[in-house]
Formats: sequence, C-alpha cells, structure tokens
Amino acid sequence: MHNCVWRIAIMWRVGMMRLCVIIKRYPPEFMEAGITPGFNQRYVWDCSMRLRQKSVIYCSSKSDFPNSLYGDDALYALGTTYLLEDNTQEAKATFNALIVTMPQSLLVPKSWLRLGLISDNAGNSAEAITIFKKITSDFPASSEAIQAVKAAKNSYVALGDVSAYGKWVECLTFVTLENSELDAASFQAAMQPYTGGDFALAQVRMTQYLSDYPQGLSQIEARFYLAQILWEQDQKLEALTQYNTLLELGINDYTEPTLVRLSEYHLSQKDYTRAQYYLYALLDIVVYPKNKLFAIQAAMNAAYAMAQYEEALLRAEELMALNKIDDGILLEAEIVKARVLIKMGQLSEAELAYTQLATKATQELAAEVLYHQAYFRHLDKAYETSNELIQELAQKYPSYPYYGAKGLVLMALNFEGLADFFQANFILESVLENFEGFPEIIRQAQTEQERLQQIQNQSTMSDPKEGESNQQEPE
Repeated sequence: MHNCVWRIAIMWRVGMMRLCVIIKRYPPEFMEAGITPGFNQRYVWDCSMRLRQKSVIYCSSKSDFPNSLYGDDALYALGTTYLLEDNTQEAKATFNALIVTMPQSLLVPKSWLRLGLISDNAGNSAEAITIFKKITSDFPASSEAIQAVKAAKNSYVALGDVSAYGKWVECLTFVTLENSELDAASFQAAMQPYTGGDFALAQVRMTQYLSDYPQGLSQIEARFYLAQILWEQDQKLEALTQYNTLLELGINDYTEPTLVRLSEYHLSQKDYTRAQYYLYALLDIVVYPKNKLFAIQAAMNAAYAMAQYEEALLRAEELMALNKIDDGILLEAEIVKARVLIKMGQLSEAELAYTQLATKATQELAAEVLYHQAYFRHLDKAYETSNELIQELAQKYPSYPYYGAKGLVLMALNFEGLADFFQANFILESVLENFEGFPEIIRQAQTEQERLQQIQNQSTMSDPKEGESNQQEPE
C-alpha cells in the first residue's frame, strides 16, 4: 500500500513540474482562452490548485509510512515542490530533514546542492560557498561536487573574490581550472557592480582585475569602464591615463569613444594642438555619424583658434557639404567660413558669405554682419553709405559695444576718405575715451589717430591722398 502512495506522490511531482513550466510559459489570458498545447484550461487550473494538495500527500505519506524505502524520495520531491511554489523556507527545512534523518541516502548530496543554490539565489554568497565546499569535501568527484564547483564560481564572483575561488579549486583533485576561466570570472565580478550602478565597488574590482591580469582577456573593456568611472567621479587625470593606455593597445571597439573623450577634454582646456591630434586620429577611424560630425566641427574650431585658416575653411566647407546637418551647426560653419575669408584677404568671397548670412543673422551675429556690410562699402569708397550702415548698427544693436566700437573706427576712416579730418579725429578720440574694455580696438584707434596727425602735419606741403586709410580689417 505504502509503495503505491509513494509512487502516486512521485508521479504527481513529475506532473506538477511539467505543469509549472506551462503556467510560467503561458500568461493567464492564454490559459483562460484554453490556448495551452496538450492541456485544456480546466485541467490546467484544476492541477495548479492541487500543488498544495500534493504537498499534503507527501507529508501524510511520510507520517503514515515512516520506514518506507521511498522516504528520501518523498522528502526530496516535497522539497522540490516547495521550491516550485517559491516557498524557500519550507524547502530548506525539508532538505535539511532529509539530510539529518537519512544521512546515508543517495539524495543527501543533491539536497546539499539544493540548499547551496537556494542560498546563492538569495544573495547569501558566503553561506552558499560554505555549503558548496562541504559537498566537494564530503562527496568528492560526485556529479554534485562538480556542479558545486561550477555554482560556487557565481558566489565568489558576487563577492568579488575570484582569486580565492582559484586557490580553492587548485586544491581539488577531481577538477582542473584554466587560467582563462579565472580571468573571465574576475572580469564578470568587476562588471556586476558596474551594470548595477555601484560604481565605487566597480572601480575597486576593475582596478583589482587589471592588477591581477594586466594582459587579461578583458583588459581593454576593463580599462575603458574604469576610465569612464574615474571620469564621472571627476578624477580626470587618472581617467586620461586609462584612455591613453587604451589607445596604445591599438584600434578596438572602444577607440572611437576614447578619442571623442580625449578630444573633448583638450578642447575644454583650450589645448588645441593636443585636441587636433586626437581629432585627426578620430577622423581616420570614425564610424558613427554623430562622432564624425563632432570631429569635423571641433577640428574646424581648433584650426580657427590656431589661425590655421586654410584648414578651418576646409573643415567648414566639409561641414556645409554634409546632408541632414543641424541648422545650428550649419550656421556655425558659415560664420567660420565668412570670418576665415576675411582673415585670408579673400574679400569678394567674404562679402558673398556675409551677404548669405544676413538672412539668418540675429542679435550679435546680425551686428557682425551689418558691420561687415559697412566695411565692404568702405572698401568700395562708398563712404556715406558705409556711415549710414554704421549708424544703423549703433541704433539697432547697442547691446553689442564691440561692433559699435569697430563701427566708430570705421566711420572715422570714412570721414578721412571724405576729407573731414576734424570729424575723423573727434570720433577716434571718443573711441579712446569710451571703449577701454576693448584693447585691440583702442590700439587701432591710436594707430589711426597718429597716422591722421602725420597727414595733417604734412598738409601744408601737399594735399593728402584720398583713401589712404588702412584697408585691412582690425583684428
């Protein structure tokens, strides 16, 4: 009789395990619609409600037939059933009962393994390691011992102590552990807190991994993630060391973001020479369109800042030729092009560039455009028209005194061209008195004032030649 009860219980165990797989695989709305292969909905739900009844069958079987040959099977099946119900406390109690009451059962090592896995899944890594070590000690070379060694790796990884795992396994005679396995496990231990957002712990473990495996299989990834952590924690110099070491290791999956980061840093420090070095390296290998756009734009600005005007013009035109470029970036490229053409003395092209900008310009850029329109009229010797544009500049954009001051110096040159030296000197004197905050404009005003004085001093000997004013735009 008792054999029948045990076998019925075990058959229930197998059936319930299959049922749990089905229940987890198919959501309730499928079950209610009867959409479950091999089961109709009533049978499935009837069986699911009997998981608890199965536990009762096991318990009553043990109590009614305490000396049955199937007692250990029943306890092990009961513990497994509790696990299927996510009742880990009852599962642990049941497995422990099997271990204590039936120490000679072949299911004891399996029960220990279950207990170890329960502890590991609950995050009790140290407790799990103790259990796994007991299995390898009490049941060496068994299949459970081999499984325990594999499972223990996850617990050591969670603790971030993979080196201790390696030392323990070295003492076991029934398994061998390749160095590459320890390498991979150590990197996994470092990545776990990183992906979980615990960057302080990740920094410690990444550093330890690179110390233990300086030529490790994952040293590139480890250096990149360590650099990222250091950067976010404002340890910039330490991060730069890791980024530069990454570049020394050759082109890899992290070369592109590393070059972007290094370029950004040196641009922020206005170290344009170093920034240009990294930007050109980035342009040689760039894959992502966003990074390509950044590299061209940054190379343009760096070249302009270093007075490499031909290079700046090349990069500006390269930006303008791109498809689907952001309007703000396109406008920046057009501004740089116009300014560079002025610096290079290509005045007709510069005038065209500023004319094109006039339809887009607002605020300070509009003041800049209007000033240059006046400047080009001065070069055409249309002095009165130039003065009218300068007056418009002063009226419309008083909030931008830099271009207001430049406009006044230009107006003085216009009056010189109109042979009105009194007005020219008066305006230059006004600039010297009111715009001390712009030293380069002050210097130009002084230079022009001295030149006009020399012309006036020589006026008794000869008439001043019209239009001898400085035609080069002030810096």
